[in-house]
Amino acid sequence: MKLSKRAIIFGCALVILIIAAIIIFVRRRAVPKVPEEEIHERITFLEANPDIKLAFEESQTPVVPEPLKITEVIDDRVSFPSLSLEERGIFYFSLTGGRLYRTQLDTKEKRELFPLARFENMDSVIWSPLFNRAIISYRSFPKEYLLDDLEYLEMPVTKEVLDFSSQSSVRLNKNIEDVMWTPSGDRIVYHYLDEEQDLSVISIADHDGGNWRNLKELTITPYSKVLRLVKCYSNRVLFVSFSDDGSEFTLYSLDLFSGEQTRIIDKIRWAKPSPDGRSILVEAMENGNLIHFVMDLDRRTREILDIDTLINKCVWSNDNTTIYYALGDNVNYLVSDSFWKLNTVTGQKTQLTNLDLDSPIDASDLFLSQDEKTLFFKNNIDGKLYSLALY
Repeated sequence: MKLSKRAIIFGCALVILIIAAIIIFVRRRAVPKVPEEEIHERITFLEANPDIKLAFEESQTPVVPEPLKITEVIDDRVSFPSLSLEERGIFYFSLTGGRLYRTQLDTKEKRELFPLARFENMDSVIWSPLFNRAIISYRSFPKEYLLDDLEYLEMPVTKEVLDFSSQSSVRLNKNIEDVMWTPSGDRIVYHYLDEEQDLSVISIADHDGGNWRNLKELTITPYSKVLRLVKCYSNRVLFVSFSDDGSEFTLYSLDLFSGEQTRIIDKIRWAKPSPDGRSILVEAMENGNLIHFVMDLDRRTREILDIDTLINKCVWSNDNTTIYYALGDNVNYLVSDSFWKLNTVTGQKTQLTNLDLDSPIDASDLFLSQDEKTLFFKNNIDGKLYSLALY
């Protein structure tokens, strides 16, 4: 009888399957099973040789990367900390002593910057780019006069420019509401407000307030007079003012040469520009929820970020795409921060530290070393300055 072609193919396939099954069966039987006596002998041998036992146990333990190290940098209650240009020292204001200091990172040697004065109720310290000067803002009132928050904010603010080289100071005009340094450090940009004269203007001047020039006169409304400078670049300054209803801010750009004012974005809580000034990290409310996004200032496009933190717990990397931030978490009514980094282009998040409730952290004033191997931050729980090694 002649077999069909289909039957031949089926027969060959069946033979192949039978051969494969036999091979698998033989291999399984060939795997030696360790007798219980031999297992007992191995255990006895390891117990009699502790060094070999330790090496064996370590070989069986998966390798877990060590957590990044957090180190105390300054054992003092600090405010307005900043890293020196050569990255060997920290400039800061001491809440304990009411004085300005520079502390050497390696030796911890502390040097007072302006020994002639002691300051209380310091509102801000703005270091010049070369750290040879600082603009300080403080409130003066009798020590025995106790104030609540509202009364404190109504007290007059004194602004001075301190020169550390000459040990001299210049008091700025009382109508200067906000001020910051230009990138060169030899000039200041400021907001001048005189409500009696119905005058609100952004101006530029020498570091001592002389040789001033008005850049832009602004229209005064009940809310627009509240204005805050955000960042000054070589050709423009970014600032915010309250929106018409006073609930949120509007961000503007002002050209330092032409005085041209450009509206960038409305209804934001705050903005933090990237180092190159091409993008901004924005914090805003949307449908009752706090959101963060990065906005390209040229194309006016925005990318929503998946970070559940506050903008004052964020810092830009020098690559203008990475953001380092502290993220708070609540466990059994204990709150502490862990540290993360986010690539704003890909959206990839990397956790840098675990949550540590034994040594809780409430981080602020984040800043990076130039090589980005170290992240500095103030812990608001004890007021001290710490560093996080990123390598």
